Amino acid sequence: MRILYRNPENQSLSVTDVTNTQYIDEAKLLVFFGGEDICIHAGQEQADLLTKTLFEKKKLDLTSYGCVFYEWPDDEDEEDDDDFSPFDGSDFVVEI
Repeated sequence: MRILYRNPENQSLSVTDVTNTQYIDEAKLLVFFGGEDICIHAGQEQADLLTKTLFEKKKLDLTSYGCVFYEWPDDEDEEDDDDFSPFDGSDFVVEI
């Protein structure tokens, strides 16, 4: 599936693949995940209609919407890379 959208950085037309969508109710955002993660402001009914159209036609024109790149939320529970210790197999003995 593909979407046509205006690139938020320079307003040029762009096309990207979409693998899935997600509606974020509290922010009223419809997010298109794929080659570029793009989102638009939309109500629930409008988001459902756009998602259904994308599913049925395999393409969707979003040039009339103000698209923005989706910003991934910071995960406060992520482990710090300094605290991560890679797997060390030296404790295992393999008998042949």
